[in-house]
Amino acid sequence: MKITEYVFDNGLKLIYQKRPDPLTAVSIQCCVGSVNEPTSLNGSINLNGISHMIEHMMFKGTTNIRDTKGIAKIFDSIGAYFNAYTDKNITSYTVKSSSEHIEVIIKTLADMLMNSLFLKKEFELEKNVVNEEIIRAIDNTAGHLNSEIYSLYFEGNNLANSIGGTPEIINKYDHTEAKKYYKTFYKPSNMVVSICSNLDIEIIKKTIESSYLITKKSSKFVNTLYTNKNPLVKQVGIRSKAINRKLEQTHIGLGFRTTNMFNDDKYLLDIARVILAGNMSSRLFTDLREDRGLTYTIHIDATEYRPSGHFTILTSVDKKRLIEYEDKGEIKMGALKVIRQSLDKFINEGITESELEKAKGYIDGKLVLANEDALNVSDYNGKLISFNFDYVIPIQRLFKIKYSLITKKAVNKAIKKYFKKDNMSIFLIGDKVTQIIPDAVNIFESLK
Repeated sequence: MKITEYVFDNGLKLIYQKRPDPLTAVSIQCCVGSVNEPTSLNGSINLNGISHMIEHMMFKGTTNIRDTKGIAKIFDSIGAYFNAYTDKNITSYTVKSSSEHIEVIIKTLADMLMNSLFLKKEFELEKNVVNEEIIRAIDNTAGHLNSEIYSLYFEGNNLANSIGGTPEIINKYDHTEAKKYYKTFYKPSNMVVSICSNLDIEIIKKTIESSYLITKKSSKFVNTLYTNKNPLVKQVGIRSKAINRKLEQTHIGLGFRTTNMFNDDKYLLDIARVILAGNMSSRLFTDLREDRGLTYTIHIDATEYRPSGHFTILTSVDKKRLIEYEDKGEIKMGALKVIRQSLDKFINEGITESELEKAKGYIDGKLVLANEDALNVSDYNGKLISFNFDYVIPIQRLFKIKYSLITKKAVNKAIKKYFKKDNMSIFLIGDKVTQIIPDAVNIFESLK
């Protein structure tokens, strides 16, 4: 389906893709996230996590809608799916419903973002809610590890910041500072409206033009205070960290700092991700689970941002089988040694043509499924505009344009380029892992 871009007079961007089914998905994305948050503003103010806090505040009532319950009633009355999320570099508000409710969807979202009451009383109460969310996330050991390993990969840069902050920081947020931050970023010229709908674009434009995104006067977006200019610290050798928790399993995160979101190497690394740990026939799934029974699940999180990206292997194993263990009188390799052996083969021998074709087929199928969901498409399209990509590749054409012609040689070259000791980080969470981490690091020290 054709994609249309449009910019309103006040700088608000619209990206529209027509779909045949009678539903509309709307994603309004504000270009702000944890990368913008200073940890020592004026020498003492720590705003880490404030973007996520503001996301919560957008649901706390407007000058036209009294409170959270009022907002929920509007969306519930039309049977809509609605949600929001904060990431490192974007905050997104999403609604999907029958196309007949397009006016309700857009005007309610516009009211939320442009007319938030942002009451001090509600702000103080919401700190408790956000703290509970953060504590819950920390209690999820696997998720917490995957968040914390960013502090190793991106040392020196705001990418190392957590998205949600910590209760200690959250409790000290100042309402005036938070509102100043909100007023800085929540400007139409710093937003993108991404819509997938069967409705004509002219109907969409007129609906937006009659919403507060256009009718409310707003100055042009200017940000000189909340920037992310700190350079990544040059890495020499493997970075590591461990957190002791009394657990029966040890949670493992290990991987490599890679490339930025504008570099096409990310597609080569995506092929590598699928082959190494992307599905049930992948190398690490076979080596760790099928052949040795060391783990239940293993996967790779690979994400790219403006300055850099990462490629992280994530799994958990019996704490007694982390490095090596005895089985019926025989000493066997534990999970870390098996991963090292698999990486050696991956780096030194590369992938095969058969693996490449299977990975391409897998990715092609996943993109077809992603294209079926209008919210997936609206989110994808909006990010391409939010991050100022030179051109928009429709998700249904992404495989043909970026994946189909990838060669084995190109993937193997990318593996050697990024999978190096001076890009590597290891993070463990488990019982007495602070004592184990030096031995864990030593397993990978001979990587070039």
